[in-house]
Amino acid sequence: MVRVFDENVKDDVIKALQRVQDMDLNVTVEGKDLKVKLGTSKKEHTDAALKQVKAAHDEFKREVKDVRHEMQDSVKKLDKILPQDDCKLLQKDLEKLVTNREAEAKKLVDAKEKEIKGA
Repeated sequence: MVRVFDENVKDDVIKALQRVQDMDLNVTVEGKDLKVKLGTSKKEHTDAALKQVKAAHDEFKREVKDVRHEMQDSVKKLDKILPQDDCKLLQKDLEKLVTNREAEAKKLVDAKEKEIKGA
């Protein structure tokens, strides 16, 4: 609902709202107020938002995979310098850190999907 206080600009406000093509607005006059409805379906917006969330999560997983690979290569290089037990412990700690971040990202993605579907 848009309330126009100056009647002289009401037509200009209606024209301006109708020119916004990205939002597909439907403007109707109700007395002194303007009623604005979104034209595109909620399902289309929801599907697009879910697709973006999924794409971001997939990109995160690819990047984590690359980092994990680099990490394992670095630990293998350190294996020549440090005792084997220390390298195994380091690798285990790093793997635990990566696994925790993946789980944290999954929780965030699930929460965002729930928020989008519930909106």
